[in-house]
Amino acid sequence: MKQSPRRRRRKPHVSCRISHVAYGGFALIEVLIYVGLFVFLIGMVMLTFYQILSSSNAGRNRSTVEAEADFIMRKIEWALAGAETVHAPAAGATGTQLSVSRFNFPENPVAVNLVSSRIELQRGVGSPTQLNTSNVRIDALEFRHEAEVVNRPETVEITLSVSASLIEQGARASTTLRNTIYLRYLRR
Repeated sequence: MKQSPRRRRRKPHVSCRISHVAYGGFALIEVLIYVGLFVFLIGMVMLTFYQILSSSNAGRNRSTVEAEADFIMRKIEWALAGAETVHAPAAGATGTQLSVSRFNFPENPVAVNLVSSRIELQRGVGSPTQLNTSNVRIDALEFRHEAEVVNRPETVEITLSVSASLIEQGARASTTLRNTIYLRYLRR
C-alpha cells in the first residue's frame, strides 16, 4: 500500500464576523457636530434679536429727539410771532435767553430761557413752564438778534441742539435745528 501523502493538518478556520448592528443613537462625532450647529444657530438668532432691539431703540430715540426739538422750536416761533419789542438779547448780540413783548398780548413779556439742560417758557410774572421732557437733553440754545437795516427787517436767529438723555448702546440720537424769524410789526 502506498502510503498516502502526508496529510496536512488543516487548521480549523475561525471566522470573526463583526456584525454591523444598527444602533438607534448617534456616534460621538455626530453628536459634536449637531451640538456645534445648534450653538451656532442659537448665536445667530441672539445676534439678530440684539440688532433688531438696538435699531428699535435707535429709532425710538431719534423720533423722540426730533419730536421734542420740533415742539420747542414751534414754541419759540410762537413767542416771536407778533413780537413788538425784543428785550434780550440786545441788537447785535447773542445769548441763551430770549425776552420779547408781543403786540396786544396781556402776559408780556414772554421769555424763553436755557436753565441747565432745560428750556423754560415764562409768560409775564407767571411761573415758568418746562418745554422739554427728561427724555432729551438740551445741548445748546442760542439766540442772535439782528437790528433792522435798510433792506432787511429785524431778525432773530435760533440755534437749538437736542440729544437723547438715555443713551443705550447703539441708540444715540441728536439733532440741531436752525431758523431765522423776521420780525414785522406795526411801528407807531
